Amino acid sequence: MFWAALACAVLLLIAAAVVRLIPPDPAYLRATFTIEHVELLGMFDNRGQQWAHRIVVLLLALLAAALWIARPRAYPNPPVTHFGLRYAGVAVLIMYVAALWSEARPFVGDTMIVQGRYGLFPALSIRTLLLLGLFGLLLLHIWASLSAQERLARLVTRLALGGTVAYLLALASYGVLKQPGFGNFTPGLLSGVEWHYTGSVASADRIAAGERLGEVQIHASILGSVLLGIWERATGVLDFGGHIRVLATLQALMLLTAALAYGVWYRGRPGAWLVALLLVVPWIQPLQAAVLYPNQSGWRFLALGAGLAVLAFTHARAIGAVAPLLGFVGGLALLWNPETGIVLNGAYVVFVVLRRAQPLWRNATFYATGFAGAFLLFALIARAGLGYWPDVVALAQSVPLIGNFSKGYGGLPFRGVDPIALLVFAHALYLVLRGILDWASGKAFSAREAATVALAALIVAWAAYYFKAPHTWNLWSSLLIYGFLIGELVRAPGAGPWWRRPLSARHLLLGFVIIPAIVATSVMALASLARAARQPPCPAAQSVSGVCLPTELADLLRAKADALKAHAAHHGRILYFTAHPYLMPQMTGVVHPLRQRDAFADIVFAAEFGQLVSDVHATDAACVLFDDPGSQLSGYEAHRRFYARLRAALSDRYEPRGIQKGWDVNCRKGAA
Repeated sequence: MFWAALACAVLLLIAAAVVRLIPPDPAYLRATFTIEHVELLGMFDNRGQQWAHRIVVLLLALLAAALWIARPRAYPNPPVTHFGLRYAGVAVLIMYVAALWSEARPFVGDTMIVQGRYGLFPALSIRTLLLLGLFGLLLLHIWASLSAQERLARLVTRLALGGTVAYLLALASYGVLKQPGFGNFTPGLLSGVEWHYTGSVASADRIAAGERLGEVQIHASILGSVLLGIWERATGVLDFGGHIRVLATLQALMLLTAALAYGVWYRGRPGAWLVALLLVVPWIQPLQAAVLYPNQSGWRFLALGAGLAVLAFTHARAIGAVAPLLGFVGGLALLWNPETGIVLNGAYVVFVVLRRAQPLWRNATFYATGFAGAFLLFALIARAGLGYWPDVVALAQSVPLIGNFSKGYGGLPFRGVDPIALLVFAHALYLVLRGILDWASGKAFSAREAATVALAALIVAWAAYYFKAPHTWNLWSSLLIYGFLIGELVRAPGAGPWWRRPLSARHLLLGFVIIPAIVATSVMALASLARAARQPPCPAAQSVSGVCLPTELADLLRAKADALKAHAAHHGRILYFTAHPYLMPQMTGVVHPLRQRDAFADIVFAAEFGQLVSDVHATDAACVLFDDPGSQLSGYEAHRRFYARLRAALSDRYEPRGIQKGWDVNCRKGAA
């Protein structure tokens, strides 16, 4: 325990030092990425932060290798350990207050960030967080009092479980069944949503339309795009509302998966189950804004949730039977989303190694067999549903996000220390280090111990996502995993009068960090539920492609779509560049032949801009249309600047024909 804690503290200090010592280089961002993306996203050169995480992981690997060479060797706790445990609570309080101040939070003033009926995340003041922390300690003392009254405790537990089930059912039913409503949306906000749908879910539409797998860029889910594309090929392309409902259904599945997985993991411990589930529910429920931004939804993370559930349900079974199943699930997870699939497979490998009840080569063979089976199944699905075998090399090259992110795209700076982010990472890092020391000492791991170390390793590896862009919304996927580790904190305080009950470090962490997070995000989720319940039926005039929009915005979109259809009928082969690249094809059926469905979103590297110009010339389109820069439907200022650059780059072959019904029309020089 002592040596693991000491090593954890050292690694955290090393990470902090690397972040501070590697200076950002704004010139690198401007030279690498399109200037419009750099400015719109407020991008920060995060290579120092990424290196901080990589160095921690590398040092962990080196430590494990060194201890493996020196094993078996025990690492007993020194006498000072008792002293550290006695004052750990004081250290937690000091670190918590320091973390709050480091974030430069306002002392007063709370905000709930929402978009229409969909909640994003709460932004709380220091005062509110401290008050919620005191409330959390009060709840812990009430819990301790109830523990001494068995009948009352049983009644309260049943009421809490029943209320939680009702809460989940209400969120799932309203989120899936209620027509998606974009009340109070501005045209710019709608453009942002379309940007994310065009880059993710629309890949299924393109596959359904006959574009080959491997030629379509896929930004989130490979397997999801194939399955949805096959479905749409058979039944017709879904409208915008239909796609949102698909994502809402995936969110509901994640709710169900998490509830069942935590249930089996914490069997007989309803308190731990409630804490783990309530911490993550507000982030994965169908009324969360993740359904508007698929990269934060089950479209990207469903396989991670399912993979965690499989480990929770099967970890205690014979490893010879579990290894091929884990390999199969790991393969499907990699095909669902490569980023999360890679780290999930890493966690599975850690588990298989620690559970070695038979020769490791045999378990590795079983795992590899299951892994290969997943790819065989995928190939058969593609052959049966799309009519051709997938090209694995082309498919791998069609998933660009891992490379983009590793180069710093979308980077954000550390603006302080988020207490819950620090808790999750430090706790997981400590468990990994403890597992390494136990492994080096020759300890035989139980199934649960091996699974715990594997889950902790998964958090440490996946923390690369948070180090890349440390933001509240980028933490929830780690909380989903952390739900399986949080049980170590969920222990009732001792009996006796409340003023005599000792509060350990775990109780202070639970009271000041976890419970405030649960309360704040649950209020956000309940507010979304209330807004959805109050949403009236959508008038036909406001319904566009299955979503309910403000009347003015709906009218503007219909007029723009009608004009686009007229231009396509008049000019024949056209290209069009718009801040609404998802709705325009949906509403008009006009799809241009470029491989970039949304040029603004897909052209993220500065060097790609010239290729886009060449691609436009290669189409030999009669006319090229851009959004009218003065129109409300021209997107963000970044859209207008990007397309102004493109218009200027095409001016050697295309000349302006004026603004026509919301479109800036440019046709080939000399054409009639």
